[in-house]
Amino acid sequence: MLRWKNTGLSKLKDLSGKKLLRNSGAYTTLLVAVIAMSFFGVCDRNGGMRAPSGSAAKVGSDAIAGSEFRRAYQASYQRLQAQFKDGFDPATFRLAQGVLRQLIDERIMYGEAVKAGMRVSDDEIARLLADAQAFKDEKGAFSSEAFKNYLRANRYTEASFEEEIRRSLTVQRFKELIGQSHFMSDAGVAQQYLLSETKIDIDYLKFSAADIKLNVSDADVAKLSSTVDGKKKIKEYFDGHTSEFKAEAQVRARHVLIGFEGSRNASADAAKRGKELARKRAAEVLAKVRSAGADFAKVAKEFTDEAAGKGKGGDLGFFSREMMVKEFSDAAFAMKPGQISEVVESPFGLHVIKVEELKPARNDTLEQATNVIARKLLVEEGRPALIKGQVDKLTAAVAKGGEDLEKARKELGLTWKSTGEFALTARVVPEIGSENGVLTVISALKSPGQTAQQLVESRGAHYVLRLKKKSSPDMAKLTDDKKSELRRSEAGAFGYAYMNGMEKNLRDELQKRGKIWENPDYMQIDSRKEVADAGDSVPVDVGG
Repeated sequence: MLRWKNTGLSKLKDLSGKKLLRNSGAYTTLLVAVIAMSFFGVCDRNGGMRAPSGSAAKVGSDAIAGSEFRRAYQASYQRLQAQFKDGFDPATFRLAQGVLRQLIDERIMYGEAVKAGMRVSDDEIARLLADAQAFKDEKGAFSSEAFKNYLRANRYTEASFEEEIRRSLTVQRFKELIGQSHFMSDAGVAQQYLLSETKIDIDYLKFSAADIKLNVSDADVAKLSSTVDGKKKIKEYFDGHTSEFKAEAQVRARHVLIGFEGSRNASADAAKRGKELARKRAAEVLAKVRSAGADFAKVAKEFTDEAAGKGKGGDLGFFSREMMVKEFSDAAFAMKPGQISEVVESPFGLHVIKVEELKPARNDTLEQATNVIARKLLVEEGRPALIKGQVDKLTAAVAKGGEDLEKARKELGLTWKSTGEFALTARVVPEIGSENGVLTVISALKSPGQTAQQLVESRGAHYVLRLKKKSSPDMAKLTDDKKSELRRSEAGAFGYAYMNGMEKNLRDELQKRGKIWENPDYMQIDSRKEVADAGDSVPVDVGG
């Protein structure tokens, strides 16, 4: 552990950014990414994501704490939700399994890096922290208060934060060492340039099972609800899905937080602000958001002291009364959509709150829910056959092409859309995904207008692909600087691929020896509603 009292916080202020380790740019960038994995939250500690108790996993005797898993899960959730929006479902993406695997692999590779003598030292970590913008005050010096607030807000101890940074930086250094062992010839560079600079644009039809609607008649619903077997199925569904029929009232709101000296989790700048000055600033914010044509989100981005709120326009998503501290909840739940509060004081500062949506509480009885459940059961039973029939129809039409494909497209209500330009070497095709089948089919398309004669699957949907445009690069632009850039990029890609293979082999060996344990409760949390909704809230208090 870094001895902050003796060698850390007291000396960090004196460390110069010029004294950082050799690859300071790369390591500082990674440090920022690690810091971004945690969020200054907006919810009470009793709300938000309720992960299971106990360790998430173990690699040998090294335990992966639930708090570490929670931070990584939240970061991945928010990143994927921002990328895929309504198309993101944690269960479909098997998010929990992916996050746990990533944490385990990092532990494995960290052990190998330490064996190779690559462990990042305390001094290197201290220097990088001194250079991190997240922990600087308005004068550009390291702020121990900002650092402590960050640790507290994100449930770190100094030791756990230090170890998380050390592991990430050490593994990054190990990856760079592996990459540096790879050299690309001039011919290889030219080929890589040709591939990376060749741009393609794909037209596609997307057939998603989620978009298929099966109409169920009232007569069918009544018939199922009246049979002994039907009543039994309905009762079993009701008992197993209580959250669908019983729910607390929820509010979706935005807020602007103005912190001050002594307020909980205050940022470095807010902690220097007196309470009276904070009240004046809050009054100014209130006047701005209540003025004609005001954009609350824009004002929040400019004035809020909550780090996460700056990027989200103060949006808190939906929350129940218990997820926020009392002062905040009392104000939010007393308003109607569109209303803006007076200045509200909580232990975390002063808030100006705007309510955007309300979800009333639900407490349906079995009798009230019977028809809804019966309809849902009939849809679930009938959808697979309906989906298979339509996929078979589209598959046959794609194989024939021409008028048959156009006819099927119209019958299924599909519309041609475009991915936009992307590089031939892209690992992820915009709007479609990264499955190998997608990339293989695309690479076989040679001339504009050519349509693939097979469907491809990605992210739970089926796609018809058609080449819209393909453009080759000007090889005269392959300068010496560009060659050096490509060699560095290829070295990084080589290091990434090599480490992936190395991780798999080591993981398989450790699993055979019973040295890896994964908590099954953590593997199942994608389907838990309180986790599935966690992208809108973080398990820490209202504050910055």
